[in-house]
Amino acid sequence: MDCALPLTEELMLSTGCLPIALRRPLCGAAAFLLIATMAGGASGQISTSSWWPKFQRDLLNSGAAPVMGIVQHAHVSWTVRIGDPIERVHYSSPVFSSDNERLYVGGDDSTLTAIEIGAKRIAWTLTLGDGTGIIHQTPTVAESGAIYVGSWDNSLPYDGFCKVLDEGGSARVVWSYPMQRTLASATITPDGLIIVCGKHESLEWGVFGLRDLGDSVQEVWTVATGPQGGTPAVSPDGRWIYVGSDTIEAFRDPIFWQIDASDGTVHEDVVLASYVWSASPTVSSDGHIFIGEGMTDGDPDPLTEGKVYVFVEGADERIEELCSLALGAGHLNGGIGAMRTTRDGLTRLYVPANGLGRGGATLIAVEFDPKAVCDDADQPMLRKVWSHPLGPDAFSFPAAVVTHDAVIYTGGPADLSLYAVRDAGDAPLPLWSLALGDITRVEDWQPGNQRGHKEIIPGPDGTLYWLALDGYLYAIKGWPTGDLDGNGRVNSSDLIWLKRLVPGTLAGPILLPLPNYQLLFPEIDAETVGDIDGNGVLDRVDVELLEAILSAP
Repeated sequence: MDCALPLTEELMLSTGCLPIALRRPLCGAAAFLLIATMAGGASGQISTSSWWPKFQRDLLNSGAAPVMGIVQHAHVSWTVRIGDPIERVHYSSPVFSSDNERLYVGGDDSTLTAIEIGAKRIAWTLTLGDGTGIIHQTPTVAESGAIYVGSWDNSLPYDGFCKVLDEGGSARVVWSYPMQRTLASATITPDGLIIVCGKHESLEWGVFGLRDLGDSVQEVWTVATGPQGGTPAVSPDGRWIYVGSDTIEAFRDPIFWQIDASDGTVHEDVVLASYVWSASPTVSSDGHIFIGEGMTDGDPDPLTEGKVYVFVEGADERIEELCSLALGAGHLNGGIGAMRTTRDGLTRLYVPANGLGRGGATLIAVEFDPKAVCDDADQPMLRKVWSHPLGPDAFSFPAAVVTHDAVIYTGGPADLSLYAVRDAGDAPLPLWSLALGDITRVEDWQPGNQRGHKEIIPGPDGTLYWLALDGYLYAIKGWPTGDLDGNGRVNSSDLIWLKRLVPGTLAGPILLPLPNYQLLFPEIDAETVGDIDGNGVLDRVDVELLEAILSAP
């Protein structure tokens, strides 16, 4: 082939005709962006154009991001100061605007801040009510672009749960619903009903179904469930709301609720062993429901407390427990965290346990096999696959998210670090960690007894966004899995390079000598970047996995 002719990238790689541009050295501030196929947004009135419109991204609370994870050279790319260091509790995480050009985050003094991603600056800051509360739950972005967000506020008049419109250089509150304590991200059912949990100004804890009428809000139904701070999950068909609640006098036991989304009817309530104050359920696409629980305030029993439960809808349409597994790791009050399907069709759950009462926090991988028997010793329905330490224990509620290539991001509840761990099958593969105390932009600041953070989200290009307790939002970049040519994209050219590095996988005749990979890209650790399954070797499985990821919708 004449290399002077126009060539596709695949042809250039397969024939050895590489232009000088592809041979440039990449280092330091090289492009680390990747192009990822945007999965279809959540159904109904949740924004379908926003990359990450709510806590754990979708109505199922899956925490699954269709991007490749950062495996090397994680570093702070840029920062924006949101406010002063947090002195109390803060669990708000960023969400993307409907055009994906802005991030919305909550803060102290009931403030909501919009950040322009391209300009790396604050577009506006809005105060809810009289600013006496704190937004430590994650906002929710609707299909219309409206933002639903609430405040924890102990002072009258309560700042409430609000609808906010982004008007470019400013924002305004359209309506407010009288909530005193809004603890978790709202969700929106497929027929447009806003579901928010917390404490009403009437001092009643519960789940509230609201209808946005444009300039006003209608209360459609309420369910008194007791204290809870978990984000509800919605069943795949949109019919049911799933949420857990804590123990109070009126409800002597911790309860897991199945609520009819249309009218608020309690269809089933299941008593759990220990409280579920901030547990957000996760639902698989085939309708299995997972929730994690806490433990007693005293010395926890590792054999009976801190369980993962799996429920399923029975013949009478009521949820029933299939199985439970005590993880012996202290509190699981962050909920399940994240969920993905393995190559053999099983479900992996990634559970960040804050470790209170057990001496240390851990990230735990739990596998669910619906075809197995719960108490089968050889092939149980739920089994603990591996665990990875996340620093000291703390009374905090970390969450987790997982990428295409099984990289899990979560936070250490006490050391305030961001951890990246790959699921390598039967074991965890630690990739890197960033301690907030090491990267903070606040002079002489060190973590104290603050509680937070909860969720660190990946953007559509793989950049991580972390709203940290020192008052800064951090944008973190690095080298993603699969970017073998270092051009900031994971595409078919990377697949060709991977096939070159794995003997016997490059099909078709090779007419000309192929260039030496290590000479062209000496700064890239191909053994790490090309190791898609994280087992430590480059083989046919990595090629098959990258092919599957690139062909995914």
